Amino acid sequence: MSTHRAPRRRRPGGGDPFEGEPQADTQWFAALAEDEEPEPWERGVTAASPATLATDVAALSERVAALEDCLVWEVAAAQTARRELSELRGRLDELAGPGDFPPPAADPPAPFPGPARSCGGAAGVGARRRAAARRPAGRPSVRPSVLGRLRSRPGPWRPGARGPASPGAAPPAPRAAEPAPWPEESYGTAVQHVMTFLGDEGISLAGTVVGDVGCGDGVMDLGLAHKAAPELLVGFDIDPVDQAGLLARARARGVATELPANLRFETCGPDRLPAGDGSFDRLVSWSAFEHVVRPVAVLREMRRILRPDGVLFLQVWPFFHSKHGSHLWDWFPEGFVQLLHDPAAVDREVRAHPDKGPAWIDNLLSAFHELNRVTVDDLQRALLLAGFSVTKLELETETVHIPPELAHLPISTLAISGVKLLALPR
Repeated sequence: MSTHRAPRRRRPGGGDPFEGEPQADTQWFAALAEDEEPEPWERGVTAASPATLATDVAALSERVAALEDCLVWEVAAAQTARRELSELRGRLDELAGPGDFPPPAADPPAPFPGPARSCGGAAGVGARRRAAARRPAGRPSVRPSVLGRLRSRPGPWRPGARGPASPGAAPPAPRAAEPAPWPEESYGTAVQHVMTFLGDEGISLAGTVVGDVGCGDGVMDLGLAHKAAPELLVGFDIDPVDQAGLLARARARGVATELPANLRFETCGPDRLPAGDGSFDRLVSWSAFEHVVRPVAVLREMRRILRPDGVLFLQVWPFFHSKHGSHLWDWFPEGFVQLLHDPAAVDREVRAHPDKGPAWIDNLLSAFHELNRVTVDDLQRALLLAGFSVTKLELETETVHIPPELAHLPISTLAISGVKLLALPR
């Protein structure tokens, strides 16, 4: 049985930093060669002992979780593995009498987990912060932080002209810290996108309980609270939202004197949301899921806290394999750098032209390296596994020039840069 693991990064050799074999992997997880030894559950259970079966149950439990997180596998594969796990459990119960053997490990999380869970999760696992960057002109806004991992938030990235470094030239000095500008794209444009997309289907946020998963700095949530008039809006992020800073910026812009009473923020875990089952009428996520390491786990939590008649609005931009999927368009406006060049070479180029201090650049590049490889089809598989059905979508694309090195890749993977979708619980 083939196993799926994160692909090893290939390193080009010597010379120009962008020399070497293009990095054009098309799947988030690469299938490796056939294992020499069969998987435990492939040995059969006719003569298996309780101890062997218990080991097999534990191994297959891990396999089920891996299948569901991998996303390049079909939904049916994960369901088949879950059925095999149930059969092994039944066989173990037949062979081991009461008290003869410790109970096996619990099942992987079901699509609709039961009790409310607290904000937890291991540090460094799960969804990650996006870089604090402005999108290329004409694109909906990118949030300065989405389900972040660092506790110190860098200031916003102000694009500037870039060019190759002169031989021997010292890198330019970092610019002095500047006051964070008001992100009108988040407060206005993104909010209008959400309200229009839902409103065209007769769906309103007014008077409803709304959750925003990956709320970043909270500016978009402030816009939603002001313009969509929900009964309550809760923004979730792995980093605590700087509410005092948000209010100061809003006052400076003249859009608020106090944060509205119907807006609050909660700190969440990488894939745990501190809310009870069926707590929300509407869920929103804007430019978060290209940073989420475990999309199925996060979506399952969203399914858990959404009411059975609730609605999910989800937007992603940019997908990793699209032109600006690196999120480094200020350094590489020609695009596709994440597919054409080794990550170490990308690191060197960005560090050669710093715009901020080392800590800020470290955060930016960390976000780049932690981008997932989810495609629009992978996103649909994750939604299905989590218990959602997509009922409406709008693909975002643009005219792109495909480099010869990438001509073998699926056009849909290269050309679909983003998506807005509406999904309902199944």
